[in-house]
This record gives sequence, structure tokens and C-alpha cells, in this order.
Amino acid sequence: MLGHYDVASDCFRRSVEVSHAIGDRIGEARSHLVLAEIHASMGDWDQARKDNLRGLEIAEEIGSPQLIQEGQIRSALNQLSMGEDPLAVDLAPLEATFEDETQHDPDLVALYYILRARHAQLTGKTLSEQQIEAGKELILKLEGPASSWHRCLLGASLALVAPDRQQALALLEPILELTDLPAGAPLDMVISARASLEETGSDEREMWEERAVLTVEERAALIHRASDRRRFLRARLGRLDG
Repeated sequence: MLGHYDVASDCFRRSVEVSHAIGDRIGEARSHLVLAEIHASMGDWDQARKDNLRGLEIAEEIGSPQLIQEGQIRSALNQLSMGEDPLAVDLAPLEATFEDETQHDPDLVALYYILRARHAQLTGKTLSEQQIEAGKELILKLEGPASSWHRCLLGASLALVAPDRQQALALLEPILELTDLPAGAPLDMVISARASLEETGSDEREMWEERAVLTVEERAALIHRASDRRRFLRARLGRLDG
């Protein structure tokens, strides 16, 4: 949450070692899945894939439904981030699992919605008004600093596939007005989504895009290791260009 992704990576790598040593399989799987998110945030898709795979393997060994579902969602998100054909990413099994969303933790449902939105964006689709409304309700449930990560990603992802501009603004503006977001929250993605709602070449779009770049640079400065900082900048600025 502080934005020190490289330091967090070191800490969770140690957590994997300690959890394994004391036989805490749930802690070991959870640490791998957190590492997958950290590395994905820094644009290290290969390491994110490796950690997610190991976390998913342990989750399946111990039979933890929630960790299995999280691992499956992260696996699909990583495939999309690595540029794999979105049509080859099958969401049907997850759609069946999340048919009754009330049976799942809100943060896990948010991760699933992020996946659905990104998949729709890459396949040139929009979500229905009903789906967008469900997403807005979900954002309201994501309270406090611990959920700020998914709040930002969910708002940005849904806005890019909303049926119209007004619905997209309704998703983004409440997040942009927040004053208590932790330094590590992916606010740049929310700002970038906001920029996409303005006409290409307009002063308004230029203003939002500049703000997004500055936000990326501010967050990059929180990363200690130069190699991780460069990777983060390439990934996040590349996403803005895309």
C-alpha cells in the first residue's frame, strides 16, 4: 500500500520461506499470490506467472476454494497482460463459479470483475448497463485502505467498457475525489481511464494524460531498486500509451 513494491516483494518472498518451514500451506499459497500481484504491478509478467502458478498449485493441494479461484483469475489476467489472444482465455468456468456473487468475498468478486472488464475491452465489447451498475455497487463495498487497490483497478477497468460516457464518469469521479488513497494505489490507471473519455488531441485529454504520467512517475519514485523502477515505468507508461 505504501508503493514500495520491491521491498514488499522481498518481504513476501521471506514469508514464503517461513510459511513453508513451519508448514503453513495457506500462508505459503497466499504469499505466492500476493507476490504475483506485486510483480504484475511492476510489469514482471513472467515472475508473476511463476508465483501465481505455485500459489495455485498449493491451493489445489490443500483444497482451498477461495485461493484456487483467486489463482485462476490472476492466471487469466496475467495471460491478457502478456498479450495472449483474449479469445483463447476461457472465462466460462469462472462465470459459473461467480454466478452467485454473494457467496464470495467482495475483493475476490472485484478481481473477477476486473478480469471480465479487461477481457471485454480486448475483445472489443462493452458490458451491459446492469453489469456496470453491479460493478458500481461493488466499488461501494470496497472500503478502507486495504481495498483501495481493487477499488482503483475496478473503477478504471469498468469505465473503459461502460456503454456511455456518463456511466464511465460515474465510476471514475468518486475515486478521483478520494483524498485517503494510499501512495501505492494504482491511481494512474483511474486517471488514464478518465483521459480516454476526452476527444483525442483535445486540451482536456492532454491535461488528464499529463496528470497520469506525473502520477506514474511519483509512484515509480517510491520503488528503491533501479531495475524494478525501470520495469514499472515501462509497464505503466506503456499502458498509458496503449
